[in-house]
Amino acid sequence: MRAAESGVVRVRNISTASNDSNLLTNLRTASNELLHPLILACATRHAKLVQIALQSIQRLVQHRVLEASCANVVVSELWGLVEVECEELRVLQTVPPLVSADLLVTGNTLAKCIVMCFRMHFAKDPVVINAASAAVRQLVGCVFERVIQEDGVFNNAELTVVASSGGRPSPRSAPPTLRPCAADAYMLFKDLCLLINAKPSVWLLGIHEMTRTLGLELIESVLKSYPGVFFR
Repeated sequence: MRAAESGVVRVRNISTASNDSNLLTNLRTASNELLHPLILACATRHAKLVQIALQSIQRLVQHRVLEASCANVVVSELWGLVEVECEELRVLQTVPPLVSADLLVTGNTLAKCIVMCFRMHFAKDPVVINAASAAVRQLVGCVFERVIQEDGVFNNAELTVVASSGGRPSPRSAPPTLRPCAADAYMLFKDLCLLINAKPSVWLLGIHEMTRTLGLELIESVLKSYPGVFFR
């Protein structure tokens, strides 16, 4: 309760001391402090508190208040909720905006978001299954959409190549010549191919099952929707 009251007071103080030009910047600076009571509420696993907290987190994401440094904390807490099957629908409403917003989550944190939705795709509740199915498709599309946007930002720019340390490239990482969003897409596509062949994933850690039909459908979708990512 004290943490929540402190957060409300902090928002009011920032609002009073800011103008239209610096309000968002000041809120972002305090995003970790504003997020703290919401994380505590999620940690209670009390349904009503979790609902309110996740709605508030969605608002922070929607208004671009959440900083990338806070995203890992949010994803870890969402993962904990999925583990105990707490408010899965609310989690599914929170993950896609988090992934879609300003590259808040990348790399292993992004993989964790995708894994959460995959796991809920095999939940017991049909409503959760349907919502998770839509979320999985949305996240996979978002990963490849990011590559298009990244290429637009770095159009005609040279790739930053990470110097090789010698030896063969690790199968658990993307080629060092890829930019961050392209690296995420590479690892996702690679894991989808592994999973449909009943082999363990290397990036999407924690996926216990995936039907071959779903995997093939996702691969077909990205090949049709984002051919430019693959053919250059």
